[in-house]
Amino acid sequence: MILAKQDDELKMKNLYIILIISISSNLYAQTTILTLRPNAANGKDALIDNRTPVTNTNFGNDVDLASWAWTLGGATTIARSLIQFDLSLIPSNATINNVKLSLFCNTTSSVTQLQAGANASYLKRVTSNWNETTVTWNNQPTTTSINEVSLIQSTSTTQNYTNINVKNLVVDMVNNPSNSFGFMLQLQTESTYRTMLFSSSDHPDSTKWPILVITYTVDTCLIFKNVAAFNVSDTLGAAPLNVQFTNISLPTGTSFIWNFGDGTATSTLKNPTHTYLKAGSHHAKLFAYNLKGCVDSVEKIINIIDSCADFIHGASFTASALTGVAPLAIQFTNNSFPSATSFIWNFGDATSTSTLKNPTHIFYTTGKNKVKLIAFNGKGCIDSFETIINVIDSCADIKNVAAFYSSISNGPEPLTVQFKATTATSAKTFIWNFGDGTATSSLQNPTHVFSKKGVYHTKLIVFNSRGCADSLEAIITVLDSCALFKNVTSFTANPTIGYVPLDVQFTNNSSLSAVSFMWNFGDTTSISTQQNPSHRFLKDGLYVVKLLAYNQRGCVDSFETTIRVVNNINLIIPNVFTPNNDGVNDVFEIGYTPFSLHYLKGSIWNRWGSMVNEFEIPNGKWWNGLINNVDASDGIYFYMIETNDLLNNTKIYHGTITILR
Repeated sequence: MILAKQDDELKMKNLYIILIISISSNLYAQTTILTLRPNAANGKDALIDNRTPVTNTNFGNDVDLASWAWTLGGATTIARSLIQFDLSLIPSNATINNVKLSLFCNTTSSVTQLQAGANASYLKRVTSNWNETTVTWNNQPTTTSINEVSLIQSTSTTQNYTNINVKNLVVDMVNNPSNSFGFMLQLQTESTYRTMLFSSSDHPDSTKWPILVITYTVDTCLIFKNVAAFNVSDTLGAAPLNVQFTNISLPTGTSFIWNFGDGTATSTLKNPTHTYLKAGSHHAKLFAYNLKGCVDSVEKIINIIDSCADFIHGASFTASALTGVAPLAIQFTNNSFPSATSFIWNFGDATSTSTLKNPTHIFYTTGKNKVKLIAFNGKGCIDSFETIINVIDSCADIKNVAAFYSSISNGPEPLTVQFKATTATSAKTFIWNFGDGTATSSLQNPTHVFSKKGVYHTKLIVFNSRGCADSLEAIITVLDSCALFKNVTSFTANPTIGYVPLDVQFTNNSSLSAVSFMWNFGDTTSISTQQNPSHRFLKDGLYVVKLLAYNQRGCVDSFETTIRVVNNINLIIPNVFTPNNDGVNDVFEIGYTPFSLHYLKGSIWNRWGSMVNEFEIPNGKWWNGLINNVDASDGIYFYMIETNDLLNNTKIYHGTITILR
């Protein structure tokens, strides 16, 4: 490589190989292939190495372009490479279609490892300037990972990497020249042992030099802009309007097409005249062409006014009424422009039309009638105006207007109800039918007493001044006088279960409407009329206690609960028995109060702690003095008895029993 260069290395001239080929063109665009392959004198590439002795050493004339991570003399060395192509030959208005970079393995390198290891690498865009003759590891330029290109791991030691797609990187360089300074080749993982080795532009074999092939397209018509221009004699007028178009396009425009925007034929004259016959906004457009077929255009709006524009909103009228009851007579007053000379009225009810200026019309059928006036002036121009005449039924004001409410809708007999009509003002008279067979009422807000229980359909009928009627009914429910005195009685008992004799305190929780009480305790004893009595149950059993409550009308309600009374067990355990089969005291049998047990079970043990018998009552048998069907020896034995009473209480008993024969 040359050892000295200009300070601004963006302007690299006299490239060794520059090949420009036009591969396709037409009147509007041209596609070009630009091939860049600089030699040692004109190329810009360098290797940078992080080895401690050479971190500040420049390798701008090295024949290698490499990314490696290896060991040298026991120390790890990492290398990266820089390469920059002159992109100034790409026109500023070019569209880049394709960019391919080819790098060739330096098979004659002094480096013994060529393509080796897991050597996948990146091509990154360099974002700060660098000098081929001074760049080192320590002053290496910055890079960006945006649109970086990944080079996959090599599959052979001498592999070339051809036609690498670097389009996005080059587009970034062209679009951002102030921070784009070529490519950096760098391992994706910079750890030993791996290397990717290519030839630089300093290699003696020109077939090994890096090559960049760029395909781009340039629009040849870009300079043919803002060429078309014209003036018009008028931009506003009433139809028919003659407009003179004057072409003032630049001289590069050699042929023209005019579109007048009103659906008529186009013109190829340079300065045409056109007559507009229709009202509206018309976009007149001029297309100018050059000899290459490039086109430019410009347009202006020509506003054409209708000759009848002065008669717009010329028709108008008022009506003596817009709503009323059939038959409805309406006087129409014509307020059209003075220029209106004739009229046609359509009343919207299928009757004949009228040509009078100010007609009167009678509407007989109900509904909304669209009345339309069509007015004509002396030029034959026409305008119209319409409104709605709403003809209503003579009974319409009384429909769905009946309404009332009652002070109460249900209650015990006799039930007094205040009714109040809330109808519209169109209701003039009233008839109330209370549904209980009594006389009707013509009051607007009557009071009525329902003396018997039942469900009554009370109906209000209202009439307007024309005798039309509407009605509404509601249900009044009259209950039995005792119907509300239900489920108002209750009490609690404490306790509800226990041993004979059992004292129970009863607490009355009945409604305050209950004024007297009667208690039946279910044990044939006398009743009680106290509000909160107490009672003693002397025998075991289940007792249904019932409370009767009475209100002032003599209505009765009741509530009951169950009290359970059980006996104590009261065990009688013998301390000796004589199992000699004389029929007297032959078994170990325990006495207890009848109907006091869930179960009684026990076990017999000898003096050495061995169990010699088990029994359970009521399902088992008492001990008969046998051990394994052999008479037990006379003497003292130990018993353990477990009982469970009817309140589910469990108790354990211990003691001794003596056998004597």
